[in-house]
Parts: sequence; structure tokens; C-alpha cells
Amino acid sequence: MSPIRPCLLALAAPLAAAPSALADFVTLAWIDSDNFNVQVTEIPDLDQVRMSGGGSFGLPGNGTTYCVPTSAMNIMAYAATHGFPSLKPGNADWQLQSQYLPAGLALLQMGQFMNTNTTGGTGPSDAFEGVKSWLYGHPEFVASSYVAGNNYAPALEDMAGVMLGGGLVMACYGRYTVEGYFGSIPIIQRDGGHCTTLSRAVSAGNAKLAWVRDPASGGSDAFSQSTFANRTLALEEKAVMTGNSITQLKVMTAVDYDAEKTKNAYFDSYISLRPKAGLSFVNTPNGPLLKLALAGLLQGYGGPDTKTFGWDLASTVLDAVMGPDGNHVYVLSETPGAGPASVSSLELASSKVTPLLEVPGAQRLFFGRDRSLYAAQDGLLQRIQMDDEPPTVTSKPIPYPVDGLVFDDKVDEVVMLAVGPRRIVRYPFHLDGLPAVTSLPASIPSTIEPELALSPSDGRLWMIESASSKLFAFDAATGAVETVEVAGVSGATAVDVDDQGNLFVTHKNGLAVLRPAESGYEAWPLSPWSTEPGAPRFRIDRSRTNIDPLVHSGPAWRNLTPDSLVGLVDGETIEDCAGAAEVEAYGSGKAGASGPAPILAAKEVPVQGTELGVTLSGATPGSLAFLLVGATPLALPFDEGTMLVLPDLILPFPELVPATGTQSLSAPLSGTPETCGASFYFQAMYRDPGAPGYLESAQTNGLRLTIGS
Repeated sequence: MSPIRPCLLALAAPLAAAPSALADFVTLAWIDSDNFNVQVTEIPDLDQVRMSGGGSFGLPGNGTTYCVPTSAMNIMAYAATHGFPSLKPGNADWQLQSQYLPAGLALLQMGQFMNTNTTGGTGPSDAFEGVKSWLYGHPEFVASSYVAGNNYAPALEDMAGVMLGGGLVMACYGRYTVEGYFGSIPIIQRDGGHCTTLSRAVSAGNAKLAWVRDPASGGSDAFSQSTFANRTLALEEKAVMTGNSITQLKVMTAVDYDAEKTKNAYFDSYISLRPKAGLSFVNTPNGPLLKLALAGLLQGYGGPDTKTFGWDLASTVLDAVMGPDGNHVYVLSETPGAGPASVSSLELASSKVTPLLEVPGAQRLFFGRDRSLYAAQDGLLQRIQMDDEPPTVTSKPIPYPVDGLVFDDKVDEVVMLAVGPRRIVRYPFHLDGLPAVTSLPASIPSTIEPELALSPSDGRLWMIESASSKLFAFDAATGAVETVEVAGVSGATAVDVDDQGNLFVTHKNGLAVLRPAESGYEAWPLSPWSTEPGAPRFRIDRSRTNIDPLVHSGPAWRNLTPDSLVGLVDGETIEDCAGAAEVEAYGSGKAGASGPAPILAAKEVPVQGTELGVTLSGATPGSLAFLLVGATPLALPFDEGTMLVLPDLILPFPELVPATGTQSLSAPLSGTPETCGASFYFQAMYRDPGAPGYLESAQTNGLRLTIGS
């Protein structure tokens, strides 16, 4: 075991706030992007290695290269059992041996969707396309896939933020060898990799920990499903280069790093399944408001389906776009008389706003496929490479006004609309060279709004005329134009299109949603977004990736067999146990002399691999508190209050209650397979002079912690 892992397991506790009462999605704490503790429990942990024989169903090559389909199926199975039973493989208890054959058939089908083979496994592009294909018919979800390249590498906080927002994550790492050095920075080269399903992410500054469902950790029995388990991985951030150019300098997250190893693992890609979000903003007399409307929320998440964020009262929001990972909103705003327009990021987990850079005169924002942010104004287009530190800005003078800005992922081009000159202008993503300019056909009126949308499925450009509420879909390759009338809508202002071709039309009274029909389009009144109020612009989330097939393919991106993973990571495996972890407060406690009864809460959900700890709050500063710990609850009158625990241990808190009235303590107990299902009971007391009773005690409520998965 890594020598720092016990420390990491212990540090998870101080980060934890009061746990959610929901059994599956458990958000313990998010302070900022460096300090968090996020977990999703009860994710399936299907085995990839499956051999034929004895009535069991095998996979091609015995499944030794099926880590990607298996990690993806863990996600799909979780979603199916948490509110979306029509999503294959359906709603079932996937731990049961009776589900071993159906699970194997689902893995075989996912492998077919992903073009998985027995020599190289699944490449990043095939994996992403397979996930998207599997989600066909489920417009409430989006998928994202981001892979290390140039100055970018996925970070633990990126993946944790997805989970915090109600999503699920496949976390993949590569095996890297050191090929040389640039000064003291190692130049590393990928030599295969492995995919897992992330179940927990913990960060306390530089110390980081991940729990994963590892499809290769199924044990020696290849004919039945092993007990679901988490593998704990100690993580460290390292500066590395993945090529000889300084443009390949990046910070990557090493997995169970050991300088004495000839090969080390680094997280270098992830695929996420997220609730689809619609983003809108409106400038009101009381200041700007930004709103996220979410669909596809999984049962047990517990988060709201709408999130509203205020903005600087004196400013005006000009545009807003979702960030690539779905964890941030990037806002273009200006404050009259206080300087030029600027871009800021809004961290959705904490509502933290971070000013990024000034973009004088900018009116539009849009993200490119390579995670670059584009800002446009009449006569100037800027590419902002957000993953550089600090962000690198490339400016391109353009001879046209900018009335609409989108990005075409299929050809990696920035696309702009110039209404007056009636032009569609395209630049390559790097902004080098001359633009490709196309004139709008006469069938598109000159009275269209200064708005533009692009359909991800067919690449058509959508425009709108407010007076008639007509939409125009322009196929630049053929010159064809489709006209769509939006019935019952007046004052239309903008349109957007999602992955499935659904249309989102903003108008003065709200949002109209249309979906493709046998002939044209039809209203979709039961869309999750149909009740949204009117806004100048509504942007719908979509599935995106930065994968470059020329870079992220070939032998370096093959999947390693389980035998090849031995010695690469040494994470401890913690098996699930029957039953869910539970937290229950009981009893009412007893007030002290200086206020209401103090409160005792769990530091974190008592899952296996964690210490059992409590947090005392509302206590009298300067008091010395004691914790009663036992295996039996009580309801015994005591000092004009109630003793709620038959104490087997009485532990003093390590110091006097601080001025905040809050302090924590861990009991010498931890969640292990041996203690799975066991319940432990806690109550805190301290002397508070003047409190009722001979002992003048203040008493908390009782707290039951039941250890589970």
C-alpha cells in the first residue's frame, strides 16, 4: 500500500459536511476546486473478464480488453436503476448472479457499439461514439469526452464537478514511460491504458484520493460476478511534457506514483454522462440573473432541477456559455463607466465568480471543440485558449460585423453570421488563413435576427425571423433552405438545436420546443424545458469532445489487459457489503445555560474504508466536551435530560470548544467488511455552568451510524 494512503483516507473526514439523507448521490463537501469530498454510492462494478463455460457467457478474448465497455456499462446500469429503466441494460440488481448473463450480453453489445477488439480494445473516439449511440432516444442526457493534449489534461476537480452536478464519470489512465527530460520536467510517452468508473473524489489541497470501480479487479473467477468493490487510488499532480514541444507542457494527475517505477499511471481522459442543461440569462432592474434548467436528474441526486445565480448589480450580461466540462458558466459582461467588457467564470458547485480577462468590445462567446473560448465583435474575432496558464489570446481582424457566433465540431471551424452583408463566414479553429465566405440564399429574408445556431447532427445553420416567427435551416453544402413555422409564437428572438435535432425557440412569452417529426417538426409540450420563461437567448447543452483522431489513436491508446496492470497501481480494494450506509439523528438533546441544545452530526457517510466521526456544533465555547460511544441506544433520564447511548467508550474531544462552537472527533472505529451492517451510537455532553440539573450538563441529540456500502 502507498504510505500516504492511510493519511488520505483520514483527511476525507475533515472536509465533510452533514451528509445527504439520500442513499446514492452523497455530496459531502465542496469548498473550492482544491478542497472537496464527493461520492456516488452503489454504482455497479461489473467484471470485464468473462469466460465461456459452465453455463456462463464469455466475451471475445475473455474480455481482457473490455475495460471501456464495462466502465461505460456501470454508468448506464446505474442510470437505468435510478429513474431511467428504459435505458439499457435496464433496471436490475446487477450484483446478483442471476443477472450475470444479461450483463454479459449488454457488455457484448456495448463492445459492438464501440468497435472493441481483442487486440487493442477500444480507442477514445470509438468509445465516445459508442456512448452517444447507446444514449439514442434519451435526449435528457449529454455525454462529454476529454483527452489530454497540448497544455490540457483532465484534473480530478473536473471529474468531481461532474459528479457534484448529478453526472457519472468514466475515469481512464494511461501507462507512461519517461523518455527524457526538459530541464527537470520529465518527457513521458503513453504505452496503453485502462478505464474505470469513478465513485469518489477527495481533495485537500495537494493531497488527493479517488475511489474507482475497476472492471479488472474481479478476482480469479471468470465465470461469475465478483462482489462489487472500490479500489482506492492515491493521486499526485505532476508537471510533465507529453512531447518535445513546450506546447505539450501540462499538469497531469499521477495515480499511485512511485519514482522508482519504470512506468507510472496518469489520468489522461474521461467520459461523462450528465443531465442536459439549458442556460439562459436576463438583465433585470435588480441585476442580471443566470439560470440553468436541468433534465435527466438521476434518482438520489437530490439537487434542484433549476439553479439561479445572481450577478453584479451594476453590470450587464452580454452573453453566457457552458464550459466544456459542464462545471462552469463563462459570462461576458460589462459595467458602464467601469472599463471594457470582460469574461468571468462561475463555478456552479460553489457559485464562486473568478474574473479571467478583459475583451474590449466583445459581444458574443462560444466554446470550440478544443476547449478554446471564442469572443467576437464587429471587425475582430479572438481565440482564448483557456487551458493555458495564463490564457493565450489570438486575435483575428475580420471584415464583417458579427451577428451570430457558433462552432462546427465536425470540421473544427468558427462560424459567424453577418446579417447586413448576408454572409456566412468560416474560419479554421486556429484562425490562420483566409475565411470561407458563403452568401445567404434569397429565400432567407434580410429581416432575420442577429442570432445563429448550428445543428450538431447535420451541420445545418439555423436562423430566425422575429416578425413571422419563421425558422430557416441553411445547408451551406447544397444551398438548400428549409422553412419551419413556429405556431402560436410571437416575438421570437433566438433559436438553438440539440444533439437530437430538437429546436429551442426563445420568444417574448417563454420558450417553444419543437422536435423532428415524420414531416417537418412538431411541438414538444412535455419537454423538460417547455415551461422556461422568456429570455434573450437560451443555449442547450450538447455532447462534445476534444478527441483528435490523428493523435488519440494507435498502439499508445490500446487497452491493457488485467495482467499488464499488475504493479502499475497498488490501490487497496474495499468490497461492498449488504445494505446501505445510514445516518440517523434521534432524541432531542438538552439545552445548556447559554442557548439551545447542541447538535451532533456525522462528519461523513459511514461507508467502508472511512473512519466513523462526528461534528459537534452549537456548543458553548471554552467547554470540554465528551463523546459517548456504544453499540446500544438508550432513553435513560439523566441530569434532567436523556442519556441516549449505553457507553462502551467515553472519549474527550481533543481541545476545548473553540469560539465557533464547532469541533470534530473521530472514534477508533472504521468501516470494514467485518463491521458491515453494524450500527454504532453517539452522544456528546459537556458541563455548561447554570444549565439545569445537578451536573449542569448540556447534551446533544443521539446519532446512529450504520456501516454499509
